[in-house]
Amino acid sequence: MPLNSSDRASRKTTLCVLRDGDSPGAAPVEVETASAARLHFGFLDVSGSLGRKFGSVGLSVSGPRIRVRARLADELSVRGRDADAVNSALKYAAMFYGRPEIREVTDGRPKAAVFLDETIQPHCGYGSGTQLALCVASSLCGLYGLPCSPARAALLTGRGRRSGIGIESFGRGGFIVDAGTGPGSANSPLTLFRADFPAGWRAILVLPPGVGEGLNGRGEDGAFMDLPPPDPASAREICHIVMMKLLPAVLEKNLMAFGEGLERIQEITGETFASVQSGRFASPMADGIFKKMRELGAAGMGQSSWGPLLYGFAGGQDSAEAVASGLMKYYAGSEALSGGHLHTDVVSGRNVGAVIKKRTGKGEVLIREK
Repeated sequence: MPLNSSDRASRKTTLCVLRDGDSPGAAPVEVETASAARLHFGFLDVSGSLGRKFGSVGLSVSGPRIRVRARLADELSVRGRDADAVNSALKYAAMFYGRPEIREVTDGRPKAAVFLDETIQPHCGYGSGTQLALCVASSLCGLYGLPCSPARAALLTGRGRRSGIGIESFGRGGFIVDAGTGPGSANSPLTLFRADFPAGWRAILVLPPGVGEGLNGRGEDGAFMDLPPPDPASAREICHIVMMKLLPAVLEKNLMAFGEGLERIQEITGETFASVQSGRFASPMADGIFKKMRELGAAGMGQSSWGPLLYGFAGGQDSAEAVASGLMKYYAGSEALSGGHLHTDVVSGRNVGAVIKKRTGKGEVLIREK
């Protein structure tokens, strides 16, 4: 994150890029980690019929953003405006300090003040949990001079059991496909493909009212247990679309083909999970919103993860803003909102990973920006 004007006036800032694990010299006074949301487009194979289970497709986006700072202190504390985020950060910090290798470094005494300067709304489809966990782990590792790759940060905080999209999004951003995990896998899902998302394309994010939180935690675990046996033919079709439509569309910047492939994947995914999320999509407004977005020129509509977050894509900023404003105008005062509010946002793909900064008494060192 850029320094504000008062920061620039008050101290000299030195920036240099180092590899993970490199030492920047002076011990840090404070470590800051900043990342952003991701969109989860669906799983490749829920059945695991070929030995690997899940596998995912997703995209790192420019917002909403999350920013976490950590400083050494007399005791562990977490401060922030969002109570849910504070409680989650405390949980991740406790998991971090509970690891045997961390206890050895800290003598079993967790001493850090963690500040949640920016947070992402939880359990809506933004992937907030993984980004928060990795930001906390990365900032705490930085305080103790410990190397902390995205995969290690996930291991330290128990993230990435099913999908690797959030981990790779934190690491490098971009458009991502992972292969899930198999019997011989490491702790994190294997990344198969990562490419820069077309710079000019925009995602229109839509958060409908009246749905509440998407499935998470034990509710999510239970939903996977309650799923009817998945049809292997569905997995074959999704993988075919990903390989022969989505990936070429991203590389060739073909928005029409990208949208067609993504919407078919969403149809299959929605049918797979309909029995545990009260329909193909979490929000009863989803189909109507998608229809209107299509009329306004958007492509590739769908639901991120368990929702209720919805999305669509446009070829540029102006066209995306026209879709967002047209949608807001169409639903203004609508009875479908049931007194609630429709929220929209326009974001770009984020083709870099998290930014980690260590601040010392001599200035600021940029540790990683991939």
